[in-house]
Amino acid sequence: MGANYSNLLLHTEVRWLSRGKALSRVYELKDEMLSFFSLEKQEEFCELLRDCNWVSKLAYLVDIFDHLNNVNSKMQGKNENLLTSTEKMKALREKLKIWSLRVKNGNFDMLSHFSEMKNKEVVPLITQHLESLEEKIEKYFPSLSTENYPWVRNPFLTLDSHVLNLKKN
Repeated sequence: MGANYSNLLLHTEVRWLSRGKALSRVYELKDEMLSFFSLEKQEEFCELLRDCNWVSKLAYLVDIFDHLNNVNSKMQGKNENLLTSTEKMKALREKLKIWSLRVKNGNFDMLSHFSEMKNKEVVPLITQHLESLEEKIEKYFPSLSTENYPWVRNPFLTLDSHVLNLKKN
């Protein structure tokens, strides 16, 4: 059919970081899937793929999972600690606030797939979801004051200040 992919994976259970990729793949192959389901006489799936609201919601999910997976990936690795992860969650929470306001004002730049759809009917649903995500992040990742822990970021700062205090005395 001229698609970039030759196979469509049929896994029923997909790992967390792969879910966004699976959604992205479904979105990219929606036209090919519609043709396939039409040939197979699977009208239930054809109706969904023809429904502009459903495809718009799918596009939004592709975008939001992409952002969440990006944050999730950045919070892993040997140089990650509680402070850096806390800062990333704070940043995500602030982004969600900004995105919610921008979506209300009709600006969808941060939602690249959804902005292609130009479907304003699902905007209230998206706004509600962004606000809900912000609340859930606040609930599950309460704010941690990181100002009291500079020694975790750079242990030599504390050592240097301790040495300077000894020299003064």
